[in-house]
Amino acid sequence: MSQLTHQEILNVKRALPDIQRFGGRSLSPEIPLAIRIRDVHGHDDFLAAISGLPLKTIQEIDQAVIRNRAAGRPTVVRYFLDDREHGNPEDFKKLAKAYENSVVTHIPANSYGKMPLVVPGSSVVFHSRVFHNQSILGQLNPGLVNSNIAQILTANKYVESLFWQQYAPEALPETHLLSKMNLNLANPQKLVEQLNHKFPQGWVMKGVNESATNFSIITDQTKLAQEIEAYQKSDFEKFKAATYQRLVGYDDDDIYTALQEHKNYFGWRASQYLNSPERVIVQRKVDIDREFRVEAINGKILRKATIDRHNWWLEMKNLPFQQSAPETFKKVEDFAQSLVDKLPPHLRETNFAFDIALLKNGNYIAIESNAGSECGFLPNLDISVAALNEYLLKLPELKNEGQVTLQGLSGIEQMKYLQEHFKTWGIDPSLEYPQYQFLKSELKTQFKSVEVAKKFRSRATALLCSQVHH
Repeated sequence: MSQLTHQEILNVKRALPDIQRFGGRSLSPEIPLAIRIRDVHGHDDFLAAISGLPLKTIQEIDQAVIRNRAAGRPTVVRYFLDDREHGNPEDFKKLAKAYENSVVTHIPANSYGKMPLVVPGSSVVFHSRVFHNQSILGQLNPGLVNSNIAQILTANKYVESLFWQQYAPEALPETHLLSKMNLNLANPQKLVEQLNHKFPQGWVMKGVNESATNFSIITDQTKLAQEIEAYQKSDFEKFKAATYQRLVGYDDDDIYTALQEHKNYFGWRASQYLNSPERVIVQRKVDIDREFRVEAINGKILRKATIDRHNWWLEMKNLPFQQSAPETFKKVEDFAQSLVDKLPPHLRETNFAFDIALLKNGNYIAIESNAGSECGFLPNLDISVAALNEYLLKLPELKNEGQVTLQGLSGIEQMKYLQEHFKTWGIDPSLEYPQYQFLKSELKTQFKSVEVAKKFRSRATALLCSQVHH
């Protein structure tokens, strides 16, 4: 396998006017680069290779653009991070109605294209992963607003707490980085005693980039020393290796959910925490009555998407659960909206998937804000899928009416914001974010772009050479 070089991409780009003039069947002279290439007869597979999208998706988008133009509606593209149609076909069928009038595809969670397909005309693409902007783009891309900042917040819960402490100090519970608390980490029993003294009302412990915790959270009720000892004597490491092998290419949330099935998960997690305290937060425990997931998209709460946070998990386990009343949803949504409204205008349209807790005293607090567009409910839970789908279909109209701007900060402005605030917050990005490279206008992940077969390098050359002969 050989990669398409940057120079080869430039060569094809320069050839596009002639490609279009000599046989290109594009629908409009304004159709962007990727679509103009794919509109050359017989080159759908070329675009699939350089974008990393399935060939079937290229063809579905082409048909959808024509169909939606005739119907006067935008072309909306959404995607799963695993191949739901093949891996979980029944799940995909159950969600089909909620995805009505959208093109739904699969983009691998940990890879992206060399060059994006750009959907022509009135189009909306909702990105679950920021780097998939190298695979596909729409005219409007609501998931990419302030995407650098969102990645930083969602990748580190400690930095997330500092962010909200600046703009809405009451938003999250008191939060500390374990490595900065001057505790006895070598002795789990002593550590618990020290934490109990500091947090007499209770505490919880989480990894700074941990997700999909469900009910598997270490708290003041966890017998830390016993759990670690039991893990060290167990077969958990063998189970973990088999799980990673079985779920290779899957999203991290799927992997962590699977690991929680092992009875020694707590001991393994606690051991990880004490070995890397700079990657762990301790939060003041709050007295939760129930918890909600509340989506904020481009500055507004997606009100039809709010759910009782853990009901899906309880239902899956055949455990009893309580459905909250509509008036309760409204109150929790109003609280979440109040947090968004406290952000400065240039940050307000950042997306969040708030975990909001209703406390037993009747107050509300955010447990996490989950910045960005990676919320697992938005592609997987029918009520959330349908609510977002309805919003995306209306988004061009909302944009034209000025109800959303979809601008935020530019890439360079975001990186400058992060640099300045890291200094204020005492954050060393080389330590806190080892998975990222901080470039001038973007964050670069450890993930790689797709490889492009040699035959497609030849295809690019052939496209260019055919124009020279003309």
